[in-house]
Amino acid sequence: MISRHKRAAGFTLIEVLVAAFLVGFGLVAMLRLDIFGMRKNNEVDKTATVMIFALELSERIRSNISAGASYQFSFDSENQPSQPTTSCSDSESAPVTMCSQADLIANEQYDFWQRLRNQIPTAEAQVVYDAATGGYEITVVWQESDSASESTGNVTREVRAVL
Repeated sequence: MISRHKRAAGFTLIEVLVAAFLVGFGLVAMLRLDIFGMRKNNEVDKTATVMIFALELSERIRSNISAGASYQFSFDSENQPSQPTTSCSDSESAPVTMCSQADLIANEQYDFWQRLRNQIPTAEAQVVYDAATGGYEITVVWQESDSASESTGNVTREVRAVL
């Protein structure tokens, strides 16, 4: 006997809606994960940049270790170094001139600060000299939005190098 009601082939509207919901939910989750990954990548990039700048400054200090406390500074948005009057860098347009130790230090501090502020505008930097040990501590602090949550709060990041 042949059944009068044949089941139609294909999907029901409910099945299509459930499938669309599941695909949409998966896409939203992947998008949120991608955004979170980009934020974390940005944080790591800033931290690596600061570490490179601090390493470069520490190498400059090591090459001029006799300068002692002359390298000490504390720069922020209100206390910034002024542009040195004597350029101690070598370029085609301005060949290197003889620089005193003070001129060299002023140029190195200014260069460090300008590069840091170009990359991280909210940065504050400090170099502290310990006369007892002859060591230096380079600290860079900056504010950025918290990528771990969707709040609008800021987080303080800090990189510290001791030499």
